[in-house]
Amino acid sequence: MIRSNEINEIENSLELPFELKNPLIFLDIEATGPDPQIDRIIEIHCLKFLPNKEKDSFYAQVNPTEKIPPESTLIHGFTNNDLSQAPSFKKIAKDLFSFFEGADFGGYNVARFDLRILFNEFKKIDIKFDLGRVKVIDPFQIYIKNNKRNLSTAYQHYCDKELTDAHGARADNIATIEVFLSQMKKHEDIPDSFDEIADYCVNAGSPYVDPERFLKWQFGEVILNSGKHKGRLLKEIVKEDHGFLFWVTKNNFHPVLIRIIKNALNGKFPEKPN
Repeated sequence: MIRSNEINEIENSLELPFELKNPLIFLDIEATGPDPQIDRIIEIHCLKFLPNKEKDSFYAQVNPTEKIPPESTLIHGFTNNDLSQAPSFKKIAKDLFSFFEGADFGGYNVARFDLRILFNEFKKIDIKFDLGRVKVIDPFQIYIKNNKRNLSTAYQHYCDKELTDAHGARADNIATIEVFLSQMKKHEDIPDSFDEIADYCVNAGSPYVDPERFLKWQFGEVILNSGKHKGRLLKEIVKEDHGFLFWVTKNNFHPVLIRIIKNALNGKFPEKPN
């Protein structure tokens, strides 16, 4: 089982089995609640893998400046009193944003929660955290292709260990990386390059084009699956309502969707996989 005093040894031993063009940051966030639109960060751990094989880390406890609900405390253990002397997100934002520069991301369900809550925290203090350029590795998406379970179960399944410090940002993040590396060894269909793995983690599945299910395939063409243009061809909307698609790219949608829309606005449309 993983314990706090073992994390340093595990972290130091972690190595990625593929080359990187950009830094890859695995991250985990604990928050005041489960809604990335309105809840606040209270703890963050990041482990950065660099193209030169070196690693760097960032850790902070954060004063959310608002009440932590008791039901959230039951999950992660933090109270407002615990964080009363911690810095606000605004005070760590500059260093964190600098740490993120030029990086891609990994984490357990990271695109649906962690990156979104970061987007909103940065937005509150007028820092543009551009998700459109980001590629993501998500062990959760790899896992649910075969098993619909949480991180603790995935850790048991892939690493044959019990996650005893679940819902601590550092323990969860290190466990996620261990799960991912075990997945690389266990599943022969997982590619062996970063870009291909990032594509593999897009678990939209037919008939959907993206993880948001904002776009879907119909007779080999991409149509919108939600919003005011639902049912219409993406190619038509590019011609007729450029502003609507531009709005999508500037808001808190999944990075994969933002990248697809940006490409479409530049004349490059998705091709249906075989």
